[in-house]
Amino acid sequence: MSNEVKHLSISLANHVARVLTTLLILLCTTSLVYGQVYKYVGVEDGLSSRNTYAVQQSNGGFIWCLTDKGIDRYDGTEMNRYSITIDGVKFTEYSSCRLIYDHLKDNLWLATGTGKIVRYVQRNNHFEVVYSPKINNLRADIMRCAVSPIDEEGNIWLLVGSQAFRYNVRTLEGHEMTFKQKVNDVTFSAIASINDSTLYIGTKGGVYRASVRGEVIDVTPLESMQHEAVNVNTFYYNHPYRTLLIGTEDAGIIAYREQSQQVIHHKELLPDVRVTKIIPYTGTEVLFSTNAACVFRMSLDDCLPQSFLSADYNTDYRMNTDNVADICIDQEGQLWMCSFPKGLTVRNAQYPALNWIRRSNLNVNTLTNNGVNYILEDSEQDLWYATDNGVSIYDIQSKRWQTLLSMSDVSPNPNHDFLTMCEVRPGKVLLGGYAAGIYIIDKRTWRVDFVKPDLIIPEKYIQTMCLDPTDGTVWAGGENQLFNLSYDTALRVNYSEIFGGINCITPKDDDHLWIGTKNGLFSFEKTTHTKQRIELPVERFRVNSIYQDTDGTVYVGTHHHGLIVFNEEDGYYCHYNKDNSALTNNCMMSIVGADNQSLYISSDGGIVRFNKITGRITTWSNDQGLQGVSFNVQSGVATHRQTLMFGSDMGVIEVPVSASLPHVYKGKLVLSDFYIGHTRMLADDDESPLTDAIDRMKHLYLSSSQHNAAIKIKCINHIYPSDCKVMWQIDGKQPEAWIPLGEERFIPLRDLSYGRHQLTIRVMSNEAGTILDERELLITMKPPFYLSFAGILLELLILGAILFQVGRYLKARSYMQVSEEKINFLINTAHDIRTPLTLIKAPLEELSQNDTLNVEQREAVGLALRNANTLTQMTDKVMQYELSSIERGVARIERHEAIAHFQSQIDKHSLLARAKQQTICYEHPDEPFDIWVEVRKLNSIIQNLISNAVKYSDNGATITVRLYHHATRWGFHVIDHGIGISASEQRKLFKQLFRGANAINAKIAGSGIGLLSIGRYIKQMQGQIEVNSQEGVGAAFHVSFPTGKAHYKAQTTEFVEGHIDAALNEQQLDPPTLDEATRTAGDQRHRLLIVEDNPEMLLYLKRLFAKDYAVHTATNGKEALSMLPYVQPLIVLSDVMMPEMRGDDLCVSIKSNIDTSHIAVVLVSALSDQQSIINGLSVKADAYITKPFDTEVLRLTIANLVESRLQLQRLLASPIVPMEPLPDVASPLDQRLFVEMRSIIEQHISDSDFTVDTLAYALRVSRTSLYNKIKILTGNSPSDLIRLHRIAHAKNLLRQQRLSMVEVAEQVGFSDTKHFREVFKKAVGVTPSEYAKGEG
Repeated sequence: MSNEVKHLSISLANHVARVLTTLLILLCTTSLVYGQVYKYVGVEDGLSSRNTYAVQQSNGGFIWCLTDKGIDRYDGTEMNRYSITIDGVKFTEYSSCRLIYDHLKDNLWLATGTGKIVRYVQRNNHFEVVYSPKINNLRADIMRCAVSPIDEEGNIWLLVGSQAFRYNVRTLEGHEMTFKQKVNDVTFSAIASINDSTLYIGTKGGVYRASVRGEVIDVTPLESMQHEAVNVNTFYYNHPYRTLLIGTEDAGIIAYREQSQQVIHHKELLPDVRVTKIIPYTGTEVLFSTNAACVFRMSLDDCLPQSFLSADYNTDYRMNTDNVADICIDQEGQLWMCSFPKGLTVRNAQYPALNWIRRSNLNVNTLTNNGVNYILEDSEQDLWYATDNGVSIYDIQSKRWQTLLSMSDVSPNPNHDFLTMCEVRPGKVLLGGYAAGIYIIDKRTWRVDFVKPDLIIPEKYIQTMCLDPTDGTVWAGGENQLFNLSYDTALRVNYSEIFGGINCITPKDDDHLWIGTKNGLFSFEKTTHTKQRIELPVERFRVNSIYQDTDGTVYVGTHHHGLIVFNEEDGYYCHYNKDNSALTNNCMMSIVGADNQSLYISSDGGIVRFNKITGRITTWSNDQGLQGVSFNVQSGVATHRQTLMFGSDMGVIEVPVSASLPHVYKGKLVLSDFYIGHTRMLADDDESPLTDAIDRMKHLYLSSSQHNAAIKIKCINHIYPSDCKVMWQIDGKQPEAWIPLGEERFIPLRDLSYGRHQLTIRVMSNEAGTILDERELLITMKPPFYLSFAGILLELLILGAILFQVGRYLKARSYMQVSEEKINFLINTAHDIRTPLTLIKAPLEELSQNDTLNVEQREAVGLALRNANTLTQMTDKVMQYELSSIERGVARIERHEAIAHFQSQIDKHSLLARAKQQTICYEHPDEPFDIWVEVRKLNSIIQNLISNAVKYSDNGATITVRLYHHATRWGFHVIDHGIGISASEQRKLFKQLFRGANAINAKIAGSGIGLLSIGRYIKQMQGQIEVNSQEGVGAAFHVSFPTGKAHYKAQTTEFVEGHIDAALNEQQLDPPTLDEATRTAGDQRHRLLIVEDNPEMLLYLKRLFAKDYAVHTATNGKEALSMLPYVQPLIVLSDVMMPEMRGDDLCVSIKSNIDTSHIAVVLVSALSDQQSIINGLSVKADAYITKPFDTEVLRLTIANLVESRLQLQRLLASPIVPMEPLPDVASPLDQRLFVEMRSIIEQHISDSDFTVDTLAYALRVSRTSLYNKIKILTGNSPSDLIRLHRIAHAKNLLRQQRLSMVEVAEQVGFSDTKHFREVFKKAVGVTPSEYAKGEG
């Protein structure tokens, strides 16, 4: 007893110390509370008891919790309670039990304090006892059983009293083990299975290592731990580290290194602390819970415990206790803790941090009251809070609070509940609330004056005030009227009118206000004092808040109708509510705009982020840790510190604008219960159609009498359950067939027609619109007996057909898999090789043009260049195959004379044939005939067959090409006397990537992709190919096609009469002259930004252009985009395929940004097919060059673009009157900018106050952006451009001689005639008078 009293005293002392420390911290700090990451699951959520002992998660996502009342299962919204019955008696001793989860077999087990093993049977949704060991001399005080987790062999080890048992969850068999030594006086407390022959056993007096031989356990104490008495509570063994972690009853945690027998114990860190559970956290760390120090984290490298969580007893929704009985990390990374008094505490570290500003009763430097009705950030960025008990002002610099007009202050009005504020000038704030007057607060002196405005009728309260930006007056409103106030040295009323139930006022434009009332939305004209009700397709609604965007779009937050969005100018209207959008609640309290893209709305469902562009809604809800908050009307503000603040009845919540919620979570569907009528059916019930648990059923058979069945659905989500929207359909094919799941969560199966049906259930994220999970269940409604034979026969026939088709498909898929993998390898290699090939060809081409080479050197360079071209052709062939596999466009069918066309193709191989002393014999009809073909594909077929014949035939052989023509078909034969193809290998031709074994043995180069390509081409052209070959003798290929063009599909074909020479379509480049107009010396050269991820290609291109341009480099599109503001290149030369950001994406970013749209973009890519070129040019690239490229073509392309930009600059350098459209070289953005700019200058040509700032504002661009754009495109500054337009207009007026010089000066915006004369003479060279006379 003395030891127990001693331990109790120490524990109480430690607890008191912790409480005092917490109080001291609170007294020294403000009431700022950080990131809310905790939520609680308690008895109010259905938990059977606050006393919780163990927590586990199933593979399916359920949270299982052991309490002193039974076992609870939680799916995120609903709790199910289970109890255990043993020998007909209801079990009650749950505090001595252990939960064990078998993740391999997805099943839950429980071990009682007396060693009984209980299993959860999903089939019948209950717990049953499966093993009851025979305990000798069981004493009433022994109610604890040492239990191991399930080991790799499927064993649960049990130690009860002085006995040991082993139960296997795979075989469902248990055995009693025998101790080699006597252990009668030992009290077992923990056991861990290391392998099939080694155990660690913990007792109240130490740790033992046990060897298992058959049914015998040999126990020996750990020598390295014999010097200290260890009272073991729990074990955890880490196999990679070979370390046993020992959680003690009163000495924290001990680490035992099995290999070195080292014992690590930092007893001083956790004195008198019981470790209750140890679990893995990361690969190198564990977490362990305690009874008095919350949760600790420990690295297995140094085994030094570090505090992970600690209790905060003075703050709601934080860690609420230091006594944690068990911990579990769920599939989403949340930490579940058995904690008293809440029951279960859940911590999620993924939520963004928030600041919760609340009143602290222990601190005078704090908010005066938690009921915050309005927040104002004044001109000095200090924060004012209107509360239910006065107003609090927080000084940002000094971090001090000032409270005024609270109940403890002397006040001329007994009411201290304030609703609204308005800063009328720096340091002067008006304050309104539940009073008949307005307070005026002077921030400099903290003087408070109370004024009762002279109104039509006295106000009971003032709900809202709004500063008018046009005249500095204040518009205010409350229960009875709208009134306008002025304040200079005193407060006076300018106007008042009966206007009941005003909640909010917002400026609409210079002449109007938006007024939101309890009875709808109004537009109020300030001069005539007329109001107009805004009629919207919503019944009378109460307006809580109004926000008007810069484009005139109005966002109205209502009290029970959600969010209304409309624009009076374009007639746009949209209504968002919880029935048609992701809103979880229809009560919108305040709307705050923080950036160009998003609005933030406080609502009764949480904080809503509304994307103005996409309309997407995301909510920080109560499910995600924002528990129990009730926000107030018009209590939101966006601060200069890039935060959002919302007032509520629990203080102020401050959230960073950049905060984002975790939206990657799971929602798992579970078919939880099956009903017929009102009766819940289980698998073993009489007349039940279930053969297993309904959740495990794949096919449900219902008899004709079971037409009133129903299935109950659960959706497991522990992060954001209210975002999960469950829908279902039966045999539905259309999107509108989806039916939302009702609140009762039942899917009725009544009145199904006879036959097979498919029930599809889907859970979606309401906000993201993504599918989280989907389940399908086949349901067969059996017909009456007299119809059953026909139905069964039909099902068997259908099933046989499906199985036959699946078998054929699987067989074909297996056959083609190896071939496809080879093809993909070749295609990827061809893509990758084109950039290195460019680096080979380009220097060789430059070197071939060097006049200093001698004959031998020139021949060597020519040989290398020819082989590089050959390699290029090989890669082209591979990439043509890739193109053939993805072509789906319109085929271009041309008419050609067959004999001449074949002759031209044969001639291409004559040089190679002569090199091998071979003869190509061409046989054809005497009379010419026309054929309709896709030329590119036909040429590929001919060239592949002839080149293969030449390649695989011996020197001196004869190759025959025989062309023929019949009435219905035409075709040709290619016959050689080469190595041939064996009969067994001929069936693989044209179907997969294949080369004959004799070709491989002969070491003849090739890939086999040529025949695969022509097989695909012939099929696409409605042709046929046959092969007749004998190995060692030769091969004969026969290709034929239908005559004419009728066999082509008209809707996918374009017919062309006559042969079109592709050479006529090639673009010709005229080399420009690079003179002083296009190239300047020194650092003033035109800037060229080269973007290339290949280091060698980047170095080569930099060297190529370094002579003529100031070259800058980047290795990907993202890096290049960040360089544009300070490099300001004239040209960007970019590769297409790069990491981080592709070249075509970079081009889109450049051309769509007004600051960079003038930059020319040249794309260089290994993708040389027509569609890739079209795609490159479609993103508004100025040029598209394919690899390998000709360096001279690339050089001239860049020079042409430089010259076109300089011509545009010369054109824009002088004013054009009248203003003509810009040439096509200017981008569409630049075109629109200059057209609009010219129009604005002309409209304001007589306005002397028209400046660059005015122009920039009218163009909706910054002054800096406008200056950079005009300077780059014209060489002039914006002010020079305005002045040149004024002078040009003045010259026209002077030539007309209708106005005096003074009038001309005024007409062109000069208020000072003398200044006009000076500017005109400087620009034109003569005075205005001289110019009017015809001089100059």
